[in-house]
Amino acid sequence: MVAGTGAVHYGRIGFIPFRPMRPTLTALLILFCAAPLHAEDAWPGVEFKEVRAYAWPQNIAFDRKSNPNGFLILRGGRLAPGALNPEGAVLTPDQVNRLRVAEARRQREINTREGYIRVSMCGYSPHNAFVFCDAQGRAVAFLEICFDCIASREEPEDAESEPDYYELGRLCAELKLPFGDNASLAKLQRRFRAKLGAPFLPWLPRSDRP
Repeated sequence: MVAGTGAVHYGRIGFIPFRPMRPTLTALLILFCAAPLHAEDAWPGVEFKEVRAYAWPQNIAFDRKSNPNGFLILRGGRLAPGALNPEGAVLTPDQVNRLRVAEARRQREINTREGYIRVSMCGYSPHNAFVFCDAQGRAVAFLEICFDCIASREEPEDAESEPDYYELGRLCAELKLPFGDNASLAKLQRRFRAKLGAPFLPWLPRSDRP
């Protein structure tokens, strides 16, 4: 069972000099991202039966005495009150694999492949979470996300993770769940572009760029 005490990892935005990678390393990364992940070789590294996605309303106000950080997943894997779908939306096996691939993206991939790093856009105020459950329905791992400031918190902790937030947003959209205050994936793109002042977002698939 999870302790619910994982640290917040803030995303980073900003330009750094681009250093192209060697073709062989690029090919290896492409193969890594395309390959299916299995319980024994990828985060969360624990046995689970299913994954459920949850969302909280944008104007949620938590009791700061019992939940001073505004976390969604509390000690013992309990959900913070007020979830829009307290039963959770069960992910398909394909969606679970895509979730794990999105979580498995490494910070070093972003820094060298795309020439960008990311910095916090605001204070951490998550509204979405993916919870991994065992056969008894107990939470054994989670990924909690703030789409407004591009930050996440996971347990077990994965300090090198730089999640693919666009893919996480796509999963929420497929599950008919809101993701932050973004009404659509297009709005998520426009928000990032406006904050960055960049012509496109380098970590978005080309087919999804405006």
